[in-house]
Amino acid sequence: MQLVERIAIWLGLVVAIIGGVGVPIPASAIILAVLGVVVGILAVGKDDTTGFLVFALGLAAVSGGIDAIPVLGGYVNSILGNVSALVNAAAVVVVIRCVASMTGLGGDGDGEDSA
Repeated sequence: MQLVERIAIWLGLVVAIIGGVGVPIPASAIILAVLGVVVGILAVGKDDTTGFLVFALGLAAVSGGIDAIPVLGGYVNSILGNVSALVNAAAVVVVIRCVASMTGLGGDGDGEDSA
């Protein structure tokens, strides 16, 4: 599974960068969302949940504030926005997994068992 995780992350970054520099990619938002879901399912472990969610919030907060840098600011801003879309899709999966775990539906043994 580690190979699939790495491929999903790298493909997502490549799509984010190429789309961020202005090359039109058909359905890039859907591609980033699907790759983000794959990353959220495979690459973010139970121990990484808090750090990953903080990272997702931080990236979403800063991704729109770099336009002021001359020449490159717009490109960097667009790339970070695309990466944020990838990470946010993964974060949705992580949040759903956390809620499922807290309610006992996650299957990881953390929920109360009726037996």
